[in-house]
Amino acid sequence: AHRYNYGHVMAKRGFVTFAIDWIGFGERNDSQKPNFLAHNWGRDWCNLYYLHATMLGMTSLSINVAHGMAATDFAISLPGVDGKRLGVMGLSGGGTMTLWMALCDRRFNAAEIICYSDLWAYFGIRDLNYCGMQVAPGLFKLVDLPDLQGLLAPRPLLIDIGANDTCFRVDTSMECFRRLAAIYRAAGAREMLELDFHEGEHGWGDNRSEAFFRKHLRFEHGEENT
Repeated sequence: AHRYNYGHVMAKRGFVTFAIDWIGFGERNDSQKPNFLAHNWGRDWCNLYYLHATMLGMTSLSINVAHGMAATDFAISLPGVDGKRLGVMGLSGGGTMTLWMALCDRRFNAAEIICYSDLWAYFGIRDLNYCGMQVAPGLFKLVDLPDLQGLLAPRPLLIDIGANDTCFRVDTSMECFRRLAAIYRAAGAREMLELDFHEGEHGWGDNRSEAFFRKHLRFEHGEENT
């Protein structure tokens, strides 16, 4: 239902893609290690790695961004990958990482943030609907989510919002988008911001993604790209 297979789908459509297991997820979950002792069975790895990072004076968010940039360095070193035409997309926590990767790495020319639009006062403070990889100390005092998304202007940005999303309520998600649109308008780049408002749950709508990246990455039919 969530359609986390967007990377596979985009690859089948001709885009060169790479997907990252962020720390604590997939093959980088500690339970996959040969010396795993199961002391933290049932706990959220996303939060545990945040605790690890703070002991080192860092955040798991910053570590993930550094790992993502290193993975991008490797990807663009491969034949057939055009490092001047890079896009990034992600869903939920992947939407968080899409935002921060695009903010911290200007090599990404276009971004699609899937089901990661809301206001911190609601999804963060009221609902506690986040985990350690999505935050940094003092973030709430500095900036709200639409402000962070707005820092991507004037680069092309596609936002996916599900009308029946049970993680991010549609009313405050749309308020986030309205504030974001005002920022893009003030930057003279309103036409670079798109919305895929789909009727689904917390997942990828796949109504505009292919056309969006083909347009903004100058991707012609029959051509491969990242």
